[in-house]
Amino acid sequence: RGVMKAVVLEENQKLRLIDRPKPQPKAGECLIRIRAAGVCSSDIYRGFENGAYHYPLVMGHELAGEIVEVGADWNHSKAQVGSSVVVFPLLPCKTCDQCLQKEYARCRKYDYFGSRRDGGFSEYLTVPAWNVLPLPEGLKFHQASLVEPISVVVHALKKTLPEKPPQKICILGAGFLGLVATELLVSKYAPSAEVTLIDRNDYKLEKITNAKVNKVLLRDPKEKEEFLKSHLATFDFVLEAVGVPETFQNSIDLCAPGGTVVWMGNISGNLELSQKQVSSILRKELTLRGTWNSSYDPEQKSDWSETLELLAKDIDVEPFITQKIEMADLPSVIEKLHQHKTRKQEFTSIKVVMTSEDASDKD
Repeated sequence: RGVMKAVVLEENQKLRLIDRPKPQPKAGECLIRIRAAGVCSSDIYRGFENGAYHYPLVMGHELAGEIVEVGADWNHSKAQVGSSVVVFPLLPCKTCDQCLQKEYARCRKYDYFGSRRDGGFSEYLTVPAWNVLPLPEGLKFHQASLVEPISVVVHALKKTLPEKPPQKICILGAGFLGLVATELLVSKYAPSAEVTLIDRNDYKLEKITNAKVNKVLLRDPKEKEEFLKSHLATFDFVLEAVGVPETFQNSIDLCAPGGTVVWMGNISGNLELSQKQVSSILRKELTLRGTWNSSYDPEQKSDWSETLELLAKDIDVEPFITQKIEMADLPSVIEKLHQHKTRKQEFTSIKVVMTSEDASDKD
């Protein structure tokens, strides 16, 4: 069947572009030519901070592509050879108590493309029929590859916004998830609210051009301390979208009595709450919500189908895509992202997408 190119994590901090056997779809699977794959912050951790479950590993879980072959017993009514599709990366067991309730993101024995099994930083990938959704007409592959992270935001907002719309919202972090959350809040989920977006990078904050958003740049500890003091217990909805222990703590301090704190960022270290902060949660009677991943059902409306509709009609992610690269560039770019994250070398970026789109796809 020939060979394909893939970027393989051979060991911690060692990513290499190599030739691999081209996979063959089994019964109920399709072979997808990967046309676009987003780089997630979790790929940085997985590749450069001993975060992989095993080695070697092909990372990549934000995926869109074209079906080029199907195996025996292919039973997808809406996707056939030639269909452009997006890939839901979680493979649920479908037998545990959560799966039986169709809460697949809570599956107790799940598999996952790009972390627990090989993913889409490759030319081709075999995917079960259940995990593919056709793209709306006109949606480009590089846009569709971002359905996975955007659906995480859609899930978080739909699941955690209180019935009574919040009036003062604070978003901690202007990374890709925080920027998408800001856009969706002001345009769809809480248009009457006063939204404040906080980050230490003015380049990211500048991506939000809506005058309704109050953008706050906090670069040094003194600025942060002054802002926290002046806005203590101010916001009735606080969304943590950074993933560092300090911002988890800040979210509690900034939330007003009776408010809601939502933790969405993947935490990067141990979190310790002081007695004073725990007492604050109790005395302010805060609602503390955790959120992870998104709802998916190929046959019914879900966060994924809603996100596809949003991308096709309502939200423009192009300003947040700062680099489009080829597969050969992945090892060096992920290393640069890690260098930036650890503050060793500047690399200005919000969202990187590996793409093999043809010129006709980009027009």
